[in-house]
Amino acid sequence: MKSHFFAVVVAVAVAVPRPALASCGAMACSIEHVQAEPPKAGRASLDLSLQYVDQVIPRALGERAPVGLVPNADHDEVRTLSRIWTTRFDYDANDRWGVGFSLPVVSRFHEHVDVAAGERKTWTFTGVGDLLVDLRWTAWRGEGADAPAATLTLGGKFPTGRTGAHNDSSTAEVPLQPGSGSYDAIAGAVYTQNLGRGAGGRARSVFARAAYRKNGPGSRRYQLGNEFQATLGASVPVLKPLDLSAQASLRVRRKDQPGDTPEDVSFTGGEYLHLSPGLRWHWGGGLSTYAYLQLPVHQRVNRQQLTADRAWMFGVTWEFAAPAL
Repeated sequence: MKSHFFAVVVAVAVAVPRPALASCGAMACSIEHVQAEPPKAGRASLDLSLQYVDQVIPRALGERAPVGLVPNADHDEVRTLSRIWTTRFDYDANDRWGVGFSLPVVSRFHEHVDVAAGERKTWTFTGVGDLLVDLRWTAWRGEGADAPAATLTLGGKFPTGRTGAHNDSSTAEVPLQPGSGSYDAIAGAVYTQNLGRGAGGRARSVFARAAYRKNGPGSRRYQLGNEFQATLGASVPVLKPLDLSAQASLRVRRKDQPGDTPEDVSFTGGEYLHLSPGLRWHWGGGLSTYAYLQLPVHQRVNRQQLTADRAWMFGVTWEFAAPAL
C-alpha cells in the first residue's frame, strides 16, 4: 500500500514535461487549496488565502512574443498584476452534506497601449469580488476510516463585486474588474482515497476533481468564457507538523462573448496545464498554514495574451468543531 501511494505522488510530480513560461491561464490560479475530503459531521473551517499572479510575458503562437506582435485594433496588453485575498468558510452539517462560502478582495494593476493614441494607459484599483456558494453531497462512501468516497458539488457565483473600476479617463475592461456582474453555475465531482496514516496520524491521500463552470452575461452583457477544469493531487505527511503535496491541473477556457462592448474576444480563451507543488504546516489546535507554487507546463492561447512564469498562493486555515445537524 505504501509503495502504491508513493508511486502516485511521483506520478503527479514527474509525469509532465519541464515547465514552459506561461501563467495560470487567467488572472487567478487553479490550485485546489481547500481540503478534498468528503463532508464530516460538525467539521467547520475558516480560510484566508492570497494569490499573486504577475502576467507580464506576452505570448503568441506558443512562444514569447513582443507586445503587439498580433495586431489588436483597440489596445495591446503590457502587464496585469493581480493580488487576490479570499476569505472562505466551510461547514459540514452531517456526513453527507456540506456548504461553503467564499468572497475575494481583488487588488489589480493593469497596463496596455492604446493603439489609436499610441500611449500607455494604466489602472490601479481594489474592490470586493463576487460571492461564491457551493454545496457538497457525498454520493458514495466505502467502509472504514480510509475508505474511498465520491462527492458531488454544485455551486453558484453571485454578482456582489465591484464592476466600475476606472482610471482618470476610462473604465477597466470587464474581465479585469473585481466582479463580472454575472450569475454563474459550477458543477463538479471529487473522488478521494486515503492510503493509510503518516506522520502525526494524518492520512496519506490522493484525489481527483473535475468541474465545469457555466458563466452568464454580466456587465454590459459581456460573458466570460465557460471553463472546464480537472485536477489530480496527492498529499503525504512527512513530519509530525508537515504535509507535502503536489497537483497537476488542466484548465480549458472557451472564448468570451463581447455582449455590448467593443472588445475583440478573439484574444481570449485557451488550454493550460499546470504543476503545483505545495506544503502545509500544522501548528496545533486546528490551525495550519500553507504555500503553493504554480508552474506552467503547457499552454495554448488564442491570438496573443499576457502570461506569467509562475504564480503563488499562501494561506492560513483554522479547522474547528461545530454543532452537527
